[in-house]
Amino acid sequence: RPHRPSARASRLVRLRENKSESIANDASSFAAGKHVDATDAIAAVCRASAPSSSSTALPREITGSALIRALDDLGLRADDIPNRMLQAVTVDGLARANKRFSRGSAVSTNRLTCLACMLCGGAFDAKVSLCFQSADEDERRALSEGQATRFFARDAFAVAAAAAKSAGDGGDLDWASDVWRRR
Repeated sequence: RPHRPSARASRLVRLRENKSESIANDASSFAAGKHVDATDAIAAVCRASAPSSSSTALPREITGSALIRALDDLGLRADDIPNRMLQAVTVDGLARANKRFSRGSAVSTNRLTCLACMLCGGAFDAKVSLCFQSADEDERRALSEGQATRFFARDAFAVAAAAAKSAGDGGDLDWASDVWRRR
């Protein structure tokens, strides 16, 4: 008997085939013809969040103003990013409250890292490294199970769902979040 994929696997295949092109189109419109490396984007965030500091450490949160300065530094505009994706990187529930992103919004750098890795160019290994560094809250160069779960089940999940919704998909990724929460 031939192998038949499960309903969930079939949904993943359809999502990948039908929606990844839409998400890629959103990403290319964000870049507006300018190639921006994810590593450069995160470095710009570090500079914008502490302009007078020589530190290159990524803080846990930044302001919407710092994100806008970082985008300006890269020659990009916040208006080029779908609002739903900007809402997804905030820590104050803008997406649930259906409010617009603003300079006063609190931005999660974990979620922002996920968004940069999704929308910007760069090598896969460099993007994985950025995610690891962002999730390593205690800077021990090792992720605890809790850190990995929070990063993937909360932060990456929120950004991926927003990207899917921006591309016209329902963004039903609860199953992915549940996988990371299982023991």
